[in-house]
Amino acid sequence: MNTHDFLGQVQARAHLSDTDQSLAATRATLVTLAQRIDPGERSDLAAQLPGEIGRMVGEVEGQATYGLHEFYQRVSQEEGAGLPAATHHARMVMTVVEDAVSAGEIADVREQLPAEYAELFTRAD
Repeated sequence: MNTHDFLGQVQARAHLSDTDQSLAATRATLVTLAQRIDPGERSDLAAQLPGEIGRMVGEVEGQATYGLHEFYQRVSQEEGAGLPAATHHARMVMTVVEDAVSAGEIADVREQLPAEYAELFTRAD
């Protein structure tokens, strides 16, 4: 999957009007996720994502600890969307991530997160 296909899938699944919105939702979700996982896992995830998408993950520095509700709040703020919309967008971005990377990589990312994050990986498209 290339960057264009990735963003197109996000746009379709999240019912966004254009690729600028899908890029904003993708960036907000993946940067926030990257801040939550350790740098080694971040690099592994970035390596499996297409071009620009992988770079936005790989360029994140530092690591923070926060629960799922704060995750969604951070995505909302970063994306500039309301909390319900940003929550939906984040979940749809993650369905595309799950299609774009190996099942083993998704399992590795999920191991880094508390159980409450399972909701983020629940297909609800």
